[in-house]
Amino acid sequence: MESMSYCMVENTTRALQELVERIENRGDELIRQFGPYEKPFYPKLIKLCQRIIQLHEEENYQKIVDSWNEDREVQSAYELMELIDSIEED
Repeated sequence: MESMSYCMVENTTRALQELVERIENRGDELIRQFGPYEKPFYPKLIKLCQRIIQLHEEENYQKIVDSWNEDREVQSAYELMELIDSIEED
């Protein structure tokens, strides 16, 4: 199912966060248990995440993000995820 454009990033972030937590908790066991339908999507997911980070850094989207969070400093895409987590905790 496709996300609506106004909540696409939010929905994707929540789904990725859930996946990260499951991998952190179950690691290799979880990945080994992926069914035949899921298996080809995991490497694609990794490549897509890497591409998002690459685009973020190449296109200097950081300036845009900084303008949203002038009182918070974000140095990389990884720190952006930490920022999102800290905002959710506030």
